[in-house]
Amino acid sequence: TLLSALLSGLGMLTFVLDLPLWALALSIAAAGFGLGITLTSSVALTMMIAPVAVRGTALSLRLTANRLAQFSIPLAAGAVVAPLGAAGVFGLCGATLLGVLAGRPRRFGGGAPL
Repeated sequence: TLLSALLSGLGMLTFVLDLPLWALALSIAAAGFGLGITLTSSVALTMMIAPVAVRGTALSLRLTANRLAQFSIPLAAGAVVAPLGAAGVFGLCGATLLGVLAGRPRRFGGGAPL
């Protein structure tokens, strides 16, 4: 999960660069693959952490937070990185993803590292 989040963050950061078409296609594939694995794994992790009685509520909160981020991050990024165009929004989203990855908890419940 951590490697896929790193892959997607780095892939999104490369959208800002002036790359040839083949390199951009690889970046898009890396970002899409990494985000797909990361999002799917986060649902599974939510199911593991939440008690059985409140799993529906936990998944609803996770989905709400996801939708809020999908709306607010590009909106704020558009105001900040307007000179870079649409690529700047993806770059800022990639940087945000890497920042969150760097600030993650190092252990899950006192057990194995995440």
